[in-house]
Amino acid sequence: FELFDKLSNAPPMDYRLGPGDELILSIWGDAELQASFTIANDGSIFPNKVGKIHLNGLTFEEASQLITARFRKVIPNNSHVDIQMGRSRLIRITIEGEVEKPGTYSISAFNTAVNALFKAGGLTELGNLRKIEVKRQGRTIEVIDLYEYLQKGKFAEEFYLEDNDYIYLDVYEKLVQAEGNFKRPMFYQLTSEEGLYD
Repeated sequence: FELFDKLSNAPPMDYRLGPGDELILSIWGDAELQASFTIANDGSIFPNKVGKIHLNGLTFEEASQLITARFRKVIPNNSHVDIQMGRSRLIRITIEGEVEKPGTYSISAFNTAVNALFKAGGLTELGNLRKIEVKRQGRTIEVIDLYEYLQKGKFAEEFYLEDNDYIYLDVYEKLVQAEGNFKRPMFYQLTSEEGLYD
C-alpha cells in the first residue's frame, strides 16, 4: 500500500481539506501573483483583497473552483489561475493490538487506516483482518474488513483519518484451512457469524 508522503502535491480526489493544509496559488497573464495559504484553525484562508474563504471539509477540486471564482472577481479577465496542493497537514494516530510495531505515528492526513497499518509494519500472524477498528474520541466510528478491501480493490469511498484517531486490532476470531481442489487453497479468517458456506 502506498504511504502518502507529507510533501505530496497530488491529494486523492476524495481527500477533504482541513486546518493545516497548504494551498499554493499561481496567477499569470495580465495579473501575476504566487502565494501560499495555510488553512487556519477556523477552516479558512484570508487572501488580501479577496476576503475570507471557508474551505474546511471541501475536496481539493471543490476548493480550487471556489478559490478561482473568488479571485476572478478581482483580477483582469486575461489572467490564468492555478492552484496546487502544498504540504498536507500532519496528524498523530495511535495503533495498538496485533500489529508489528504498535505506537503513535505522525503521518500525512492523506492516509487511510490501511496506509497507517503499513506504517506500523502490518499485522501479526494473530491479527484480525476482518475487524480493524478506528476509534475517535472514545467511539468506534469505522470497522474495516480487509477481505472486502482486497476483493473490491478499494472501498467505494476511502475513509481518511483525523488527528488523535486510534486504530485497534484484536486477534482473529476463527481460522480455517481450505485444502484440496480449491482455486485458492490456504488459511482463511472467518468472523464469528460465518461458517462453511462463507
